[in-house]
Order: sequence, then structure tokens, then C-alpha cells
Amino acid sequence: MDSKKFNLGSQHEKAEMSLKMQSFVIDAIIVEKLKHSGNCNEISSAIKVKMDDQYGSGWNVLITNPRQTALHIKILPSYAIILKYDFCNYIVFESR
Repeated sequence: MDSKKFNLGSQHEKAEMSLKMQSFVIDAIIVEKLKHSGNCNEISSAIKVKMDDQYGSGWNVLITNPRQTALHIKILPSYAIILKYDFCNYIVFESR
């Protein structure tokens, strides 16, 4: 993991993820970004599937960059992480 490129954003106290879950998200971002050549829609869908498989359904992924935005959202988050990586913002959260 290239930790110099990641920047954790602020999180709501009740929505903080465990370090293990944060690591899982970071790994998923790196793998899926490489797999899908920067296609935000495919990356966000793949991260959502990984999160749903690992932690149960209800996960949402928002990726933004200056050229495109991909959004998969349901409701209000119960867990959330906000990351900046390689000129993109990644917001991954669970809603129930």
C-alpha cells in the first residue's frame, strides 16, 4: 500500500470504522483501481460488492474526481470512511 497517497478524511464519531475495515477498504480501492483502469463506475461497483461480501449488504461507494463521478447510495451511514487517493475522493459507507 502506498500510504503517502492516501489521506483519511474526517469521520463522524458514531460512523468510525475499525482499522481492519479501513485496511480492507484501502486494499479494495488499490486493487479495483488497477483492475478497472480508472473507470469510476466499475471501481465503485466492485468495491461495493467486496464490502457487501465481507461485511454484509448495505454498503455504498461514492468516487469523485475532476472528470467523473460514480455514485451508489441508499440512506444514512452507520459506518463511513473518506479517503483521497491518486487525485480521487473515495467515500465508502454502510447504511441500514
